[in-house]
Amino acid sequence: MKHVHKIDGRHSGYGQWTYYVKRPNPYSYFNSNSKISTYQAQQQFHSWFAWCWETWGPSKTLKLWYKDLDHNKVLNPDAVSHNEHWCWEMDENQERIFFRTDKEFSLFLLRWE
Repeated sequence: MKHVHKIDGRHSGYGQWTYYVKRPNPYSYFNSNSKISTYQAQQQFHSWFAWCWETWGPSKTLKLWYKDLDHNKVLNPDAVSHNEHWCWEMDENQERIFFRTDKEFSLFLLRWE
C-alpha cells in the first residue's frame, strides 16, 4: 500500500501512534491495474473508517484525542470515545487513520491489503 506510513518525529501523532494510512491520491495508482477518481478515494477512506469503528469502537480526531490527556499524558477520567487503538485526522485533502501498535496495523493490512 503506497499510502501507509510509519510515524517518526516528522509526523503528527509521534510518540503515541505507530502508523497511519492516508486517503489514496486520486488519479494515481491505487493498485497496479487502475487509477481511481476523487470520489472513489473518498469512499475507500470511509470504508476504512467504518471498518475501524466496527472493529474497535468509536474514536475521535487526533487533536481531540490529545486534548483528553493532561501534561503528564494521563487520560482525563471524563474522556468519552478515547480509543486506544485508532483515531483519525481530517484536514483539507489530508484524511488519515492512525493506528496505535503493530497489532492494529497488522489487522488493518489483513483486511485491506
